[in-house]
Amino acid sequence: MHELGLTEEVLVAALETARRAGARAISQVVLALSSASHIDPEVVRSHFVAMSRGTLAEGADLVFHVRAVEQVCGNCGRRFLVDEELACPDCGAPVNPHTLGAELTLESIEVVVPDEMPVHER
Repeated sequence: MHELGLTEEVLVAALETARRAGARAISQVVLALSSASHIDPEVVRSHFVAMSRGTLAEGADLVFHVRAVEQVCGNCGRRFLVDEELACPDCGAPVNPHTLGAELTLESIEVVVPDEMPVHER
């Protein structure tokens, strides 16, 4: 259910951005997914398809970019890429959750503006 709320937030933000741009459709939504996240992109995709029906985002392509999250272990000093294990791969010390950032964020959208070519919005 975690993905449901995040997907709704992303959809609302994309729709607001598209409306401000005067778009008639959203053709692509690019999402940044934290390397530390437990979010399943396919679950987000299925929620997005269902939730976007009848909106400007219906039929939009979803693209996921993994945002690497690095940390230095406070216990052993190793620098590492945080993954869903949320622990240092050398000593097993837990990561600092306050430095992970958002699990899923709207990175950009591509919209179709009436009588124009697609426009890339950030």
